[in-house]
Amino acid sequence: MLRQGNRMALSARCCRKASQSSHYNIHISTGAWSRCLIWCMPRRRRILRVLAWVIAGLCVLVMIPAAAIHVDEYLLRRNAERFLADLKSLEMRKSTYHDARLVIDRWKDNIHPQGPCQPNRCDVEIGIGDFWNRHWEFFTHHQRLEQVWRVLGGRPALIDGYIRVRNNIVWGKGIRAIILSYSAEHEEDVNLIGRMGSGAPGIISLLHPEYNVGLGRITTGAFTLGAYTEFTPYADPADVKRLMDINFSCLTRWHSCQTGADIAPTAWAEATFEEKKRAARKSRKLTCNPGAVRVLARESRRAVIGEVKSIRPSLLPYDDSTFADVKLLLNDDLKPCNFDFLLKLRDYSFSESLPVKRKLGDRYILFFRYPDGLYSDNDHACDLLPATKENIEAVKQGITEDWADHDD
Repeated sequence: MLRQGNRMALSARCCRKASQSSHYNIHISTGAWSRCLIWCMPRRRRILRVLAWVIAGLCVLVMIPAAAIHVDEYLLRRNAERFLADLKSLEMRKSTYHDARLVIDRWKDNIHPQGPCQPNRCDVEIGIGDFWNRHWEFFTHHQRLEQVWRVLGGRPALIDGYIRVRNNIVWGKGIRAIILSYSAEHEEDVNLIGRMGSGAPGIISLLHPEYNVGLGRITTGAFTLGAYTEFTPYADPADVKRLMDINFSCLTRWHSCQTGADIAPTAWAEATFEEKKRAARKSRKLTCNPGAVRVLARESRRAVIGEVKSIRPSLLPYDDSTFADVKLLLNDDLKPCNFDFLLKLRDYSFSESLPVKRKLGDRYILFFRYPDGLYSDNDHACDLLPATKENIEAVKQGITEDWADHDD
């Protein structure tokens, strides 16, 4: 041991002398340098070996949590895809409570029942989560750790859906996926959203009255990109399956998804195409059709016939000479309702440019879901529907299809 220590000390002195001599341009023989390097190499190898082990250890410390995060994301993606497939397998107005029950039991650890689930009435929400969902409160108070988690591959996501059964039949279903992703285009985080579900469409489409598609560009909190689909229980099952398309690879891709087309490709493509088509039409509007009338009658809360009672010069603050106020008296309910806020509506007024097309005594059909305006289509072609025999028959047909669940 003493001899080895002396050799190391001698080696160090040798290297130091050689270095100093070289600095002052003192000639050192090649043999001296060789002997010096021979003495120094074992020490250098030990240092490099230690550094290699340290680097390997650091890599392991990073790779283990990164691998665990990616495994968790892949499990979430697999579960989400299975859940979406289960929802697609349920066909509204055809699948039974038993069919829905099989899906509900398959996800029993993730369900949030909205009251008792019975064949006559069952409302169930199903949420699928990952590590972030289970510890979101912790991440809320430790945002730097959340940033580390995201750098290692984690992507905050919310995935949930619902099933609705009435009188032993599936009458509703839906799914929503929200994935937080960094957008290079916007230079900030964006919420990528795909939302597809049943219910009364907010606005009826004249092109396909039983469903509506749209783009999400909401700017509350993080910027939002995505697409949505609203379909009635009477929508074609093929359309429902086609539009319930969510790309869950956004959870596991190395390069994060950037646009609404990434998260909801089918709905995004159709909504974008329809927006361009509507812009190309400019002022040319589509006409109201029996299919739209039937859906408006079914999905509205009140359908009533109004009669023109007065036409007067407009009291609007702008040029009164070009507009007139038209007032209709609502006096013949085709579809009565139990909502006081709608029953209180006794008349409906609107402004129309001169020359006024309406005449005293003209009768029109009006649809309401809320008291602040008419329930109508995206071109407002069905706003004031002439109360003809054909239109009244279409309204009555739609009313018979009403699944009487608008109180939810």
